[in-house]
Amino acid sequence: MPVPATKGQLRTRIEDMQIGDYIVCNYLASSGAVGIFSNLGGTAGTEIPVTGSSTPNGTFYFVKVDKGLLIADRVVQHSIRWDTLNAGKVIQGRPADFIRPSGVKTVTASGNTPGPNNYGSPWNVFNGLTKASGVDNYMSSWVYNTSSPNQYLTIELDYAMDLRIITITGGALVISGTDHSGIRNFSIQGSNDGVTFSNLFSGVHPNDILKPIDYVINNTTSYKFYRIIIADSYVANWYGIGELSLMDSQGNKIQHSFIVRSLTGGVAYADANGNSSTTDQGTGKAFPSNSEFDKYIVEFDLTEIQDEKTLFDVFHHDVVKTWTQDTPIISIAAATNRVTRGGTTGTNNFSYLTSTTTDTTVGFRPVLEFMEE
Repeated sequence: MPVPATKGQLRTRIEDMQIGDYIVCNYLASSGAVGIFSNLGGTAGTEIPVTGSSTPNGTFYFVKVDKGLLIADRVVQHSIRWDTLNAGKVIQGRPADFIRPSGVKTVTASGNTPGPNNYGSPWNVFNGLTKASGVDNYMSSWVYNTSSPNQYLTIELDYAMDLRIITITGGALVISGTDHSGIRNFSIQGSNDGVTFSNLFSGVHPNDILKPIDYVINNTTSYKFYRIIIADSYVANWYGIGELSLMDSQGNKIQHSFIVRSLTGGVAYADANGNSSTTDQGTGKAFPSNSEFDKYIVEFDLTEIQDEKTLFDVFHHDVVKTWTQDTPIISIAAATNRVTRGGTTGTNNFSYLTSTTTDTTVGFRPVLEFMEE
């Protein structure tokens, strides 16, 4: 299957994307379960069919449609319930933990033993997930078990910055059913070669895994490497950090800022004037007219599409119905239903299905949302 039929370019970095550009992403999932994203901006491999798959394992493309907003060029996974997507937090949105924050090159640690889905990985300090949001403690933190003191985490940046404020959320450790922070006495160091470090700050973090704490650092030197050394923890032999944010003297922040979610799709049929209707008026649009499916797919700028191609060659939205965030108004259907869009050859179609529906005709079209200046 060719790339999306826009006049845009294939990009390898989100930062370089303009409206109409597209970027590779991979998605892997087992049947009936929310999957894992990876390889953003990487090399295209075997593509997920535009008809979707119940067990997807391959490439699709995100198309840039607006500032800070990318939409998948296809439904990547069918035969998955709306309820399952919602439980996996990809209807309203969750941090896109497959993307490193802009400006961070590597995150390494003195020790870690990540398991499935990066449990305990150093990168978890930038994945936007916290125990406060109900996420498993090893998924939400860098966690390491050792009897050796002074464990550390090193952040290598793409560019040097003069760190002024570091925000730390304590590593989520659950010992005998009780939450504890994996960081207590700690220090911050800076370096430009990753070998020789200068001491910048020392502090004591409270035994609180839910609250992010700001630490102001008296630093005027720009460094490419920053190291956090944890002298001890609130639980013997356990070290960890939940979430980090770095800010320089100009107020620029390095933190997680990507969300993966689903589109909004409207709550009713729309007539030719965009007014709400309880019956299909054949317009292929929904009410209200500012639903994301209408705004970004139905009304995608036709001048951005390649000659002799159509809108359906960009988003393939007439092949499989797209689950959306919305519930149709009660006068149309019961509250157990959820709005779907597309899925009928050559149309954008407003329709609905019960949230427990599992069928090859409806599925998950991911959206990537991020902060963009």
